[in-house]
Amino acid sequence: MDEKGKQTNIGKYEIIEKIGEGGFGIVYRAWDPLLEREVAIKMLHAALAAAPDFVECFRREARLTASLHHPNIVGIIEVDENEGRYYLVMEYLAGQPLDKLLENGRPVSLTRQLHGCIHWRMRWITPTARA
Repeated sequence: MDEKGKQTNIGKYEIIEKIGEGGFGIVYRAWDPLLEREVAIKMLHAALAAAPDFVECFRREARLTASLHHPNIVGIIEVDENEGRYYLVMEYLAGQPLDKLLENGRPVSLTRQLHGCIHWRMRWITPTARA
């Protein structure tokens, strides 16, 4: 953390900026000093990290995403935990988030639409919801 209480590192990754936030966590653009490249880091909210069901859902999302191989789906680099906070490191792709593309009225490919649907659906799947 810096003098203003802002997070500056997650594990070995150096935070550049916060690029989004959702129901599951916060997404950062960061720098990987070992591979010398930008990455995206999705960090599970602290309150959710304390709930085993949400941690398992987060891990399941990581496994599902890592099992998909397509040029339009970002690759998973790492899944880890730092000071009790779970995070997922992915390829960083510059550009607009899907919600901004939709607001601008630009056509979105079927692949992008499906990826958005899968991601949205994974947010709502928990072990208790499936029972």
